[in-house]
This record gives sequence, C-alpha cells and structure tokens, in this order.
Amino acid sequence: MPAWVCLAKASCASAIRTARNLLSDVGEKALAKSPGLSKLAKRSEKNSERDCQRIMVNQFGLGLPIPKSHIRVHDKYSLPILSLRDWASFLVRENHWHMLCGLHRPDWEREEKILEMFWSLYEVQYPQHPVFEKARQGELCLARCAPCVVHGDEGRGRKRSAFLVVSVHSLLGKGIAGQRKSRSKKPPYLKMWCNYEGHTYTSCFLLAAVGKDLYTKSNSRVFEDLMEFAATDCSNLLNHPIRHPVRGNFHIAVLNVVGDWPWLCKAGQLERSFANVQKHKEKSTNSKPSKGVCHLCSGGKAEWDWEEIGSRNPKWLESVFAEDPFKSPATPWLALPHQMGESPSLFFFDLFHCCHLGVGKYILGTILVLLAQRRPEGNTEERFEGLTADYLAWCKGNRRRPYFSKITATLLNWPTTASFPNASWHKGDLTNTMCHYVEHRFKHEDWSDNKLLALGGEAVCALNDCLRILYKGELWLQPAVAREASEYGLRFLRRYGAGARIAQQNKQSLYVLQPKLHAWHHLMLFFLHQSQKGRILNILAFGTQPSEDFIGRPSRLSRRVTASEKCSDRVIDRYLRSCHHEWVKAGMIINTT
Repeated sequence: MPAWVCLAKASCASAIRTARNLLSDVGEKALAKSPGLSKLAKRSEKNSERDCQRIMVNQFGLGLPIPKSHIRVHDKYSLPILSLRDWASFLVRENHWHMLCGLHRPDWEREEKILEMFWSLYEVQYPQHPVFEKARQGELCLARCAPCVVHGDEGRGRKRSAFLVVSVHSLLGKGIAGQRKSRSKKPPYLKMWCNYEGHTYTSCFLLAAVGKDLYTKSNSRVFEDLMEFAATDCSNLLNHPIRHPVRGNFHIAVLNVVGDWPWLCKAGQLERSFANVQKHKEKSTNSKPSKGVCHLCSGGKAEWDWEEIGSRNPKWLESVFAEDPFKSPATPWLALPHQMGESPSLFFFDLFHCCHLGVGKYILGTILVLLAQRRPEGNTEERFEGLTADYLAWCKGNRRRPYFSKITATLLNWPTTASFPNASWHKGDLTNTMCHYVEHRFKHEDWSDNKLLALGGEAVCALNDCLRILYKGELWLQPAVAREASEYGLRFLRRYGAGARIAQQNKQSLYVLQPKLHAWHHLMLFFLHQSQKGRILNILAFGTQPSEDFIGRPSRLSRRVTASEKCSDRVIDRYLRSCHHEWVKAGMIINTT
C-alpha cells in the first residue's frame, strides 16, 4: 500500500500541498517511485477534491466500487445516496458475505449454518414474521438471508450544524471489545455475537450523509423522500434477491429501525412520544388530554400512568400494540417485514440512550448531590471540591478515565435545591465509570442513615449487575440469563420509584421522573416475557454504541471538504476511500499496488 493513502484522513488540499512539498525536497526522479504522489503533486488545490478522487479511485482503485443513486433536491442538484442493494451486490460478488455473519474470513458452509441457526431461534420468538412464510413458500433461503437493522442520527457538521447519517449494519458481529479476553475456550462453530468489535467502517454500511440545509426548511420534503427511498431499498432486498452464479440467491432482511428517541420519532412519524410528557397534571377538566408518551403502549394517556415504574405488571402493559402511534401519512418504514399487529415494534428502544444517557444519569445526579451534602465542608462549592478529590483518587487507583476534572452543580444541572439534579454530560462511558464509583462507595460505606442515598446505592448496584450480564452475553441469551438481567433491571426501577415517592413526601427535588424510565421499563419487561419462549436476542444487538462512533466519521469528513452543495457527494467519495483503507488494514482486501 503506498504511503500517501494515509493522507485520506487530511483535507485533499493539504494532501496536494504535502505531495508538492515532498517533490521539492526529494526531486521528481525519487518521487517517481510513488506514481500516485507524483501525479498528486502536479494538481491544483482549486479542484483538490475532484483531482484526488480521479487519482486515488479512478486510476489506482483506492476506493470501494459502490455506485451512487440520487434523489432530486431541486432543479440544480440531486442528493447522492448509496443503495443497500448495491452494497449487497458488492458483498456477494467480492465474497465478503461473511461480514454480515460475524466471521473474520469467508467460509461458505459456516456462513449458511450460522444464518440457519439465527433464523431458527428468531422463529421461536417471532413465528408469524413474514420472512418465515416466504421461506416456506420457497421464495428465499434462510441460510443466505442476513438479518440487519437501519440506524440514523445527526452528527456535527460544518459550523456545528447538524449532519444526518443513515446506515445499515448486521445483527451478527465479532462481539464486544474485551469479551474475547473473558472467553475461556475457542468460539463455537455456530458462534453468534453482537456487532460491536472492530472498526465501524468494516461493520456499518453508509446509505446517506446529508447536511442540515439540504433536508430542512424549504427542503423539508427531501427528508421524506430520503426515508421513502431507503425504506423501499431495504425492503426490496427481501423480495428481489442478489444472484450468485454458484451459491444461489442472497437476501437481506432489515428487521428494525434503531437510534435515539428523537430519531425514532422523526423516522417513524410517531404521534406518541416523549415530546408529549406533561410537566404538570391537568388543572381542569377542560385541559387538552395527553396524546401519550410511548409509541409501544398508551402510557401517558388518561388512566394509563407511565410513571408506574415500580411494578412488573403495570396497567399500561394491557395497551401494548393496542393502538397505532403513527401520524398520517404513515411512515414508509412500515414496508419493512414485521409481525402483523406489531408494527410499532419496528422502532426499537436503544439501551445506550435509555441507560447510559438516560436513567443512569438521572440516578447519578441525585446520588452525587446527596454525597456532596454528606461531606463536612462548609459550603456547597467546597463540598463538591471534596467529592471531586475523592472521585479522582478512585479513578487513579482503579485506572479509570475520569473525563472531567471537577464535579460541580453546573455539571449536575442543579442551580438550586428547588431543581431536580440531572447530569449534563453526553459521554456514555462517564456514566459507566460513575456508576462503578458509586457502587464501590456503597459497598464500603454505611449509608443506612440516609434512606434516599441507600436506595440510590441499591439501584446503581442493580443497574451495574444488569449491564454486566448483558455485556458478557452472546447475541442470543439463555432464558435464565435473560430473566436474571431483567430482574436486576426491574429492581433498579423499584428502588428508583421508592426514592421518588420518599423525595416527594419530603418535598425534595430528587429522583426526577423522565420518560426514559418508561422506555427502560419496556426493555426489562420485554426481556422478562420473551425469555419465557426460549433463547432471546440480547437487547445490546439493537444498541447504538458502534453506530454513534460511525456517524461521527462522515460528520468529521463533512467538516474537511469544501463547503458547497456537493458536500454529500464529496463525503461519500472520501468515505469510500477511507473504507478501502480500513478494509485493507483488516485483511479483507489484498492491495496489489
């Protein structure tokens, strides 16, 4: 691989300048040994993106050969999109189908056995799913049908504006980072792990990368067109396969749309969502009733209290899938295959946003305030300084990254005692670190003199135990393991609910109640009930941690290309070049140059 390929991480103009400077240093004769650099040095910075694309991809083939499709934005410009069908055709044609099966290298027989096993377990949970009817009618072979999900979210583009990234990834992967060290034996022949490990350019496949100005305001229709194109493209692969001359037909079944709650609401055109939560109870009978806060049930509507988080049999459980939550016209994602009468389940809650950026932050905000109040220092600021010193010492002793140098009332969104503390950070691993810090202190100190603090310590320990089980587990969990995880998750909710009731009785602004507690309740009850049927999909399979990493990469690329209407075009070009580079590093492509 020529050394100048690594310049793909810089701007194209800087790559040309570097090549030009190298030419002046070593001379044209020496630089001729690297023909790519020699050609690059002769290009102008004015059209750097175009010229780098022509040299790196058109001449040297240093980019994945995925063609672009287009959506018309206005008369002068069409939005480039990568089709899932084109991705699938490339994977089948170039013998990379194993990437959708969680394998490191091609193994035709093993790939088919793994997919057969996956669908046999999936059928136990979802026997009425359309994919099985198609298999019974001979319209597809489950051994060559890959299960995938669609993810979407907005990253940070140029000038801090939103940059939408939509991608697809398989449910089958190489596991979770650190899992391999804990495995005591060689992975089984029919291994099935979550899709977390490895560079996300080798596990996620880009569909669209769009700047905010191209799908908002006067171009708001573009987002709807994009969703319609992507939904049709994804559902099409179940009905119209990719043909291989030797192995036969290949299909992809996109099972869910995943992402944070705002993305689910926007992509799914959901009428019931967290945006409908009422800050105050209705003060009169003339008040407009709530539409509901959850697309899976009627929670939040009259007589359906979503705040009933301490029960394993809440009243809202009777209303699951009873009423469609979709606005009119309905979202095009309903074209994806799903069980009849359960269309809202296409939009699956994300454990990462529900827990690490949700309930975990809620409980930590309360506990950190209570821990600061226990300290002997004179005022609030000094107490937080003492708590910070203790936290930093613990991080150093346990080789944990603290992520911040000071715990303050601002960090906890706690300007006054009348406000509910609610941690303001946006780093999921910080929540994980803080939860382990709280657990350590709870197990080594006596908090029995403060009921609210003791309940918080028990809640955090239960939450940590739940996550440990999930992160150590495979893609499919045994029923007993799934039930154990759900019991810990429900214990967390019971402790949290008890703390909220005591705080309300004492008129203390602690244990804030937010809709993500309801979403977490859904996840835990789903785990508990589905485990009664047999082995169940680990809810981490629908988590977005890898996808969050992935959306940051095209978003960073958008800040490096020339700001113009062709931003999406150039981001996709650079993405395909970067993908080629990572695929070569991973040994999936043999570079002969």
